[in-house]
Amino acid sequence: MKEMMSYKGYYGSAYYNDEDNVFHGKIEFISSLVTYEGTDVKNLRKAFKEAVDAYLKLYMEEGINLNTVVINALEKYLSKAIVFNQHWIEQGRVHMAFYLIRKFIFRHLCPDF
Repeated sequence: MKEMMSYKGYYGSAYYNDEDNVFHGKIEFISSLVTYEGTDVKNLRKAFKEAVDAYLKLYMEEGINLNTVVINALEKYLSKAIVFNQHWIEQGRVHMAFYLIRKFIFRHLCPDF
């Protein structure tokens, strides 16, 4: 069973609210909050694609390079992770540091992953 949809390199979650009888989700692994909903799976998938297109259009209109946004986020969390794991690096246990750095980055950039 697939838990996420994908479109143009972006991933979207899919949840069902039985009380409201609606499917909903958000674009995952981005710094912005972009949500979508639909009354059935077909509408949810359509809404997800429209949300991704709108997200990309917004960034294009603003002249923001999404690669720069991702690189800046990675640099921010990588530098924090290195400082946090300096103890392991100083002891020569670089493999442990890399493991913890990777875990740190995933926890902050991909909390739902």
